[in-house]
Amino acid sequence: MAPKRKRRRTRVKIKPLLVLGLIIVLLTGLYYSPLTSLSKAAVIGADPADQPQIDAVLSSLNRIPWVQVNSRWVETRIARIEAVDHAIYSQNIFGRGRLEIVYRVPVAHVHGKRIVGLDATGSMYESLSPVPADIPEVMRPTQAKDLLLSIAGGWASQKVAELAVKAKQEWPSEKLRISFNGEGAVCLNIGDGLVIFGACDDFDKKLQALKDALEKDPNLLSSVSLNLTDPTHPATGAYKKKDEPVRITNQRQ
Repeated sequence: MAPKRKRRRTRVKIKPLLVLGLIIVLLTGLYYSPLTSLSKAAVIGADPADQPQIDAVLSSLNRIPWVQVNSRWVETRIARIEAVDHAIYSQNIFGRGRLEIVYRVPVAHVHGKRIVGLDATGSMYESLSPVPADIPEVMRPTQAKDLLLSIAGGWASQKVAELAVKAKQEWPSEKLRISFNGEGAVCLNIGDGLVIFGACDDFDKKLQALKDALEKDPNLLSSVSLNLTDPTHPATGAYKKKDEPVRITNQRQ
């Protein structure tokens, strides 16, 4: 009968396990420790007027460990500033944060006591800083009958923004104003001249008809108003510079 073999005892190597455990403890401590909270943040693109609100958001991250910081939450809070289009935030384990802010670009400013911009999407937003002085001014309709010619019975702000962009491209050095008259027709003032576009449609055709008319007579709008409700049949009407071509009322935003 063959003798039984003795089983070798397997010695557990304690040292590697201790090292591994120590590393896990250290990493866990770093991830969840307030030492990894925000200590310095680089803010890119911020308007100085919005700095107090931005500082308030970033200061709320104090003592919050890096792993617990929700970048999306920070971005959403910054985007509550009306003039902000979107924000991008990141932070690393060393407590360094980076916040990039992208603002809305106004294509027109809305008449009123407060500073309100209108961007290319037709969205209005309040701004703490002045908008460019050379962009078109928009007068919002104030009564129900003013909405008859606008889209879906509401103010066609996106179409108005479209008109503002195109008019500015064609007459960059002119003072431009877009408004609605008593019948709800969209009107464009170029300097002292008045052009009636009617409904918020076919702006390309109407602007082309306007360009054609001004090429034939550059001083046309100095003496008459031009009605382009039907761009294929432009019509002129009596109009004096001193007259108020469009009903304007002081409005609160």
